[in-house]
Amino acid sequence: MSELFLHVINMSISASYVAFAVLLLRFPLKKAPRWISVLLWGFVGIRLLLPFSLESALSLIPSAEAVSPDIMMDSTPSVNTGIPVINSTLNPIITDSLAPAPGDSANPLQILIPILSVIWVIGMITLFAYTAISYVKLKRKVGTAVIYCDNVYMSENVTSPFVLGIIKPRIYLPFGIDEGHMTHVIAHEEAHIRRRDYLWKPIGFLLLTVHWFNPLMWLGYILLCRDIELACDEKVIGELGTDARADYSEALLACSVSRRAISACPLAFGEVGVKDRVRSVLNYKKPAFWIIVVALIVCASVAVFLLTDPKDEKGGEVDPEKLTQAQREVWEEYPEYFGLDSSDGLDVYVCQFALGGYSFSLTSHSIIDKNTTELMALKSTSASQMRTILSSYDVDGDEIYIKPWQNPFSSYIGSYWLHQIGEDLGIKRRIYTENVKSMILDTSWGHAPGEGNDNLNLLYMTPTMSWVDSSVSRVRISAKKLYDADTGELIGTLKEFTLTPSNLDNLMEMSENYAELTEDIRENNVLAFEITPTKSKAVNLYYILVQNDGSIIIVYGHYENGEKADFIRWIYDTGKM
Repeated sequence: MSELFLHVINMSISASYVAFAVLLLRFPLKKAPRWISVLLWGFVGIRLLLPFSLESALSLIPSAEAVSPDIMMDSTPSVNTGIPVINSTLNPIITDSLAPAPGDSANPLQILIPILSVIWVIGMITLFAYTAISYVKLKRKVGTAVIYCDNVYMSENVTSPFVLGIIKPRIYLPFGIDEGHMTHVIAHEEAHIRRRDYLWKPIGFLLLTVHWFNPLMWLGYILLCRDIELACDEKVIGELGTDARADYSEALLACSVSRRAISACPLAFGEVGVKDRVRSVLNYKKPAFWIIVVALIVCASVAVFLLTDPKDEKGGEVDPEKLTQAQREVWEEYPEYFGLDSSDGLDVYVCQFALGGYSFSLTSHSIIDKNTTELMALKSTSASQMRTILSSYDVDGDEIYIKPWQNPFSSYIGSYWLHQIGEDLGIKRRIYTENVKSMILDTSWGHAPGEGNDNLNLLYMTPTMSWVDSSVSRVRISAKKLYDADTGELIGTLKEFTLTPSNLDNLMEMSENYAELTEDIRENNVLAFEITPTKSKAVNLYYILVQNDGSIIIVYGHYENGEKADFIRWIYDTGKM
């Protein structure tokens, strides 16, 4: 029951986008034939009726599945409407109020959604019962009706003309109806029958019964009923001629009824919007041919753009439940970057807008680079987001291909990738791509080529992307001395000191962007050692920091002519040693 209810919710949300579009289109289409409006409401009905639709790259539906069927089991429940503003507004509220607390035996949604499902079913039963009772009572009232001609009957129990019936619809007239109005009334009701309105209105009410919880569907049904009557009026006037407008309007006023209840039947002659209908009849002019053509183009456009779902770019093999919480959060914003074909590797396109300003996008590996138009169409992620995305793939580092490219709006070009490494563009590109790979894969490939250590977790890399000349990947500390763990060689001495913003934060380029990182390092630091190198292997190693959780952080800097140059290039977390 709950799964069906969530499916209906998603169908209703998709149909709401179409209904909203129809409401907007009613204004520019005022001069179009009213049957165009009825047709547009039919598109809303199609979205409400069909449990599926075709996928199209042209679809304007933001999301085909706003509420995940697995939301009841989600530890961080959220919706994906396809509209970032709505997502960012609703999801914090949903997560804060409906996420299960630690230790809870059940997700709150596992209780709430079944309750809402029961309420939904009760609402449907109530409306079905109302419709059935109303229909039975009306059938009893006209049970004594006598035939007037063909399928036209007269009864003393009715006060206004109407059509009733599904299989064999009949026209019912009250006894004593003015003979002068008879022609117009019968013409109107026969037009309803020819247009199959006696079917469309009950189908509309049936869909409303299923989606009764959606206020937009109630508004849509009311306007559908009015548009059905207006379209029928236009058809009759078109057949009888404009000279009959005054008499037809008089018949409308004479046979009007004050019916306020919304129902599936009957199709009463003067049931809805009599004032608007009279005004429309008196002002009726046959629409110009070009107006009809434009209206039909609009209908075709609505069918193409709103009766299709957006292509599923999440990747058919991605199961959100199998993603980590961090991956799922990024997946919700960048679903198209998950589930790509990685059999031949992945291409990571990087564009640098400024010092420390990087933009990343992802595609399946291709020997042929994408053109600028294709790349501009891709969403941009940050380094940390791309790192999270790549962590969802089972690919080796050498299957990740870094491809720098020049965004038309970027101020950084190839010759400026690295400022301090000579003028050879080939060397710069190689170093640049290796360091970008280090930044997004949490490896030490930012060290000298071939000297990486996959156990290091990169916390910070200088925005200038310069590379470290040598690395100390395995060390041993004893008596405030630093030894090579493999050879036992003394490579430096340690001097204990206290971390402060001046000797940590201020040595990092664009340090304000890393304020939270450096503050966290300082607050959780137990011991801090400054390195005085005795061997060239440690020449760029600045600090070794022992954190209160037992992890070791190593900080690389920069030396010029053997002198320390107050410039932090890399910060790694080696984990517990």
